[in-house]
Amino acid sequence: MKSTNPIVQSTIHLIRFRLALSALVLALAAGSSNLGATDFGSLHDGSWFDAPNTWGQASSPGNGDDVYITKLVNFDSTTIGQSVTVSNLDMDGGTLSVGGPAMLGMAGTNSYWNNATMGGSLLQLGSLTLAGTNTIGNLSNQGVVQQPGTATLNIGEYSTHFNNQAGGTYDIEGDGGIINSDNAWFTSFNNSALLRKSGGSGTSIIGVPFDNSDGTIEVDSGTLSLAAGGTSASGTFNVAAGAVLDLTGGSSPTWSGLVNGSGAGTVSLNSGTVATSPSLTLDFPDGLFQWTGGWLSGTTINSGVVTIAGSGTAGVAGGFYNSGLVRQTNAATLDIGVNYAHFENQAGGTYDLEGDGSIMNAPAYYTSFNNYGLLRKSAGSGTSTISAPLNNLNGSIEVDSGTLSLADSGSSSNGTFTVAAGAVLDLTGGSSSTWAGQVTGSGTGIVSLNSGTLYTSPSLTLNLPDGLLQWTGGWFWGTTINSNVVTISGTNTVSTTGVFYNSGLMRHTGTATLGIENSAHFQNLADGTYEFTGDGNIIGVDTAYYPGYFDNFGLLRKSGGAGPSAFGNRAWCNNQNGSIEVDSGQLSLSGQSYAQGSGSFIVTLGGTNAGQSGQLLCGPTTLGGPLNVKLASGYVPVIGDQFQILSSGGLSGAFTTLNVPAGIAVTYTNDSVFLVVTGTVPVQITSPTLAGNGFSFSFGTVSNQSYTVQRNDDLTTANWIYYTNFTGNGSLMQVIAPVAGTVQRFYRVREP
Repeated sequence: MKSTNPIVQSTIHLIRFRLALSALVLALAAGSSNLGATDFGSLHDGSWFDAPNTWGQASSPGNGDDVYITKLVNFDSTTIGQSVTVSNLDMDGGTLSVGGPAMLGMAGTNSYWNNATMGGSLLQLGSLTLAGTNTIGNLSNQGVVQQPGTATLNIGEYSTHFNNQAGGTYDIEGDGGIINSDNAWFTSFNNSALLRKSGGSGTSIIGVPFDNSDGTIEVDSGTLSLAAGGTSASGTFNVAAGAVLDLTGGSSPTWSGLVNGSGAGTVSLNSGTVATSPSLTLDFPDGLFQWTGGWLSGTTINSGVVTIAGSGTAGVAGGFYNSGLVRQTNAATLDIGVNYAHFENQAGGTYDLEGDGSIMNAPAYYTSFNNYGLLRKSAGSGTSTISAPLNNLNGSIEVDSGTLSLADSGSSSNGTFTVAAGAVLDLTGGSSSTWAGQVTGSGTGIVSLNSGTLYTSPSLTLNLPDGLLQWTGGWFWGTTINSNVVTISGTNTVSTTGVFYNSGLMRHTGTATLGIENSAHFQNLADGTYEFTGDGNIIGVDTAYYPGYFDNFGLLRKSGGAGPSAFGNRAWCNNQNGSIEVDSGQLSLSGQSYAQGSGSFIVTLGGTNAGQSGQLLCGPTTLGGPLNVKLASGYVPVIGDQFQILSSGGLSGAFTTLNVPAGIAVTYTNDSVFLVVTGTVPVQITSPTLAGNGFSFSFGTVSNQSYTVQRNDDLTTANWIYYTNFTGNGSLMQVIAPVAGTVQRFYRVREP
């Protein structure tokens, strides 16, 4: 113990000791400023409590003493039972062995170890600086341990530990590491306080199992690598710009609880496996957590931001639950590649593909990507492929750029598709997936079914706006309902089986073909329109024994194409009091019977050349509903023109109502219906437009026919006033009239 008494024999002994060791102390002091005056220095190997032999003094070091060890000193309190807390404890190549029931502590602010060895248990309460390689037993720190330069801490004996306890700081001030030199079992670095790498531009490796218990890890410079596994629960990671915290260094630690952090640096998972058991919640700010490789295995929850970066593969085993934001950048890949693994993008969560990376399953059973929130491809002009089963469960899918291909199976229910101009959502990528419920959407891009099979079970309602859903190949299989607009486009065959109900608009463009499998039905409902805008066809598929059925309760229309659109290969057209309209070309039932029922038959006359006016070709025909005849914009037939609007295999009945322009007569034969122009056909005014102070309109003319244009500002009177007249030339004539200051005005055209 320190004493304020006058110098006695023991004090003289201490002075002699200091003089004898002065050269050694000065040598150490030259390498470190931490060494100061020492009350006790070891002279020989021996017991801490054998004062004369070990220390050359009358008493052993006690509370508050400064101790300097260069020999092997054994602090064994088995018989003494005396706990001691010294001030500074310096060791230079010496060995300190601590045992027994009592405790040895050090509380000085200037302790220094150089290539020291410590066995047993020691409590560090002050400040300790390490140099060289120092081997410990069980060292508990509640003060500050500084590891500068290339100094090394070796936790290399069986069942030894460094315990960085509450209030403690372990500061790696250079690029030194923490090692297990003998690969001893059951060693660890346990952090419940602050582990910091404050200096060094290189990598400091924690080469023993690292157990973090709600501690803080701070990296101010270089890289700190937790490279030997461990079992941790909760923590805070603070990483400065340019610095890196490597969570595994290729090892397989276990983490649970909640981890959060701050800083402009990187918390990196680039290799190895983080086992998240029983669960781990990641709550990091944008940009901090960078996942470039390795695996998260167990139950992982993201409530902040995770970035999957680089060009490698990040793997999920177990379940990943995202209620925050996951960014997948560049060409990085997410692999849901272990049996029963699944990624849950929860309601409120966003999974954002910010490049042309993909989500894969390499290969495993019963895996899935389940979307309850927002799955988005926000960047990349190429294709991002999801080749793991996708289950969209009332989630939203957004494609802002490039193509997102859902190229594996899955079972989805409801969803919203938002696709920007130039972008594509590929619903199958050639695979077979199941969808149910209702899908809606928006945007001027494309939702594409171009291959594969979309199983609609128990039923799927398509409620997508005009132009969004483009069906260019593949199958709808099951009960499919269109309540908005579906476009059949391209030049290939699209197919359906089961029942397809159309209560919206089916726009069949170009030369595409609709195939209806045997015994399947396409039902064009009472409020539905099936429209050929080109010369496409409808055929039966696999109809050796049974036909496919097209049941028309609504409007079947051919609005474009100068050639035929036909039902063929045993695709039966059953008209169920529906309407048929042919505006150009021919609509052919390929010899099938046509029973008009109460539906309308509508044709448009656009000219006498082939394909300019509509015509229905069919088998035995029974008429019994209205006939509506329209004139194409600007077309005026002349007296003597004749149009065959229906050609059948035998005709019975007649139209009940004739809505035919004046001057046109309807004639019947035993197999055909003709329209014959027998008189002047009234002018059809088109394209009325008010622009500024001018009003314009157009009408078709007959060559050498005189026309008079009149106006009237009050239709309650017959006061029609001459405006102009001219002679027709067989083309459209346009009238432009000033209407400045006019509240209302009416125009009519008379012949002459």
